[in-house]
Amino acid sequence: MRIKKKIFTAIIGWAVFSIVLWLQILPVLNKPQEYQGDFKVHYYAGKASLLGYNPYNNKDTSRISYGRAWKPFKFFPYTLFIYRVIAKIDFFNAYYLYLATKVILYLLLILLWRYAFFKDTNIILFLLFVSLSIFSEAVYLDFRAGNVNIIEQLFLWLGILFLFRKKTILSGIFIILSSSFKLLTAVFLTLFLIKGLVKYFFIFLIILVLMLSAVWFL
Repeated sequence: MRIKKKIFTAIIGWAVFSIVLWLQILPVLNKPQEYQGDFKVHYYAGKASLLGYNPYNNKDTSRISYGRAWKPFKFFPYTLFIYRVIAKIDFFNAYYLYLATKVILYLLLILLWRYAFFKDTNIILFLLFVSLSIFSEAVYLDFRAGNVNIIEQLFLWLGILFLFRKKTILSGIFIILSSSFKLLTAVFLTLFLIKGLVKYFFIFLIILVLMLSAVWFL
């Protein structure tokens, strides 16, 4: 009887979470001309790279996007490999594919939190927390602006998880991947110092600096 109650409670919790999430992404689905402005910048940076233009030059991206790319592309060069692939797809198909991918990644992030960090937390309290988090700037604006917060957070939490499980190389890789989208998350490299992994801290810090240097020379 207790098991059935837990299953029923979990179903109700996930159902409420799904409804809240759906209500947030519905406007983004219906009005591609108004939402995911940052994605348009990333998409046309990939398109500029395919056409031989400089993806870091806002004049080039703005010209080929007819003004849709409203600000410069600022991510590391290797991310262009991803956006070059996306840019081969028709814009509107790419728009919906990107949104669907982010929803999937967000669900993976929620599952990661649940089973790696909050396994013993009451399911209702946990789902209440993640449902409320949808209204936070990191999630709410991420879906509507087409930002990369969810991708950055997934990489970051994977990095933290691998560090706790003593998989140092994987941890460093995922923290650097996270930093390539939001440089502020590089501060989590200090976790290596806290864990006494001084050598790995400097190795990954040097790698990050070299990646930053690659952007400055473009």
